[in-house]
Amino acid sequence: MSVPIIGVTAYHDYETFSTKIKHTNTKCIEDSGAIPVVLPNPSEGLLKNLDKLDHLIEKLDGILLTGGEDPDPYFFNEEPKEGQGKIEPGRDELELYLIKKAIEKTIPILAICRGMQIVNIALGGTCYQDLKEKTDMKHKQSAPTNYATHNINIESNSLLKDICNKSSVRVNSFHHQGIKDLASGVIATAYSQDGLVEAIEYNGFILGVQWHPETLGDHLAGKHLIDYFIKELVNK
Repeated sequence: MSVPIIGVTAYHDYETFSTKIKHTNTKCIEDSGAIPVVLPNPSEGLLKNLDKLDHLIEKLDGILLTGGEDPDPYFFNEEPKEGQGKIEPGRDELELYLIKKAIEKTIPILAICRGMQIVNIALGGTCYQDLKEKTDMKHKQSAPTNYATHNINIESNSLLKDICNKSSVRVNSFHHQGIKDLASGVIATAYSQDGLVEAIEYNGFILGVQWHPETLGDHLAGKHLIDYFIKELVNK
């Protein structure tokens, strides 16, 4: 059996003109038996020749949309509000294109944190530009990345319920934005105690989570989830 190839999105450091990615984002793919391929930021030219990008997408068995800076509110038809953080428009454009092509070709996606938000935006949904609009619950933890700090409640009849086999688990949390309006066809499959969407799925091959499974280690919502993505969705 061939080894799956997973495209992994990165970010562009505008100060050093470097493509950067956290090691945990590639290691988690390797540990689950696949090959990660880092997709360079379009600031380095990837969107300038769509034929080449389309050729690359044809080689991918799955896509990991990693965490990062805030999506530009322009892409969900809002003006910037107080609390909006750094944006990276080039990365938004690349990921919006990747999502569009993945849906056309039914390429499985695991979307983490920012990645979950950009999937929802790509399909017509919106975000809270800062969670102070929604809640006073702390969603940007001060604890270590491998420590789960709050509970989520998981909906039945969902991929996440199949993965965790529980109706509630604890997860880590490193975000100040979140999904506001769900896009058409996007299903919310988990919520935090304050009602914020913590997981989504779309058409059975896109799974988004608001937490960071790549840093949770041997955890139902960590390595177990990434294993499921590689072995059940990608190798389906």
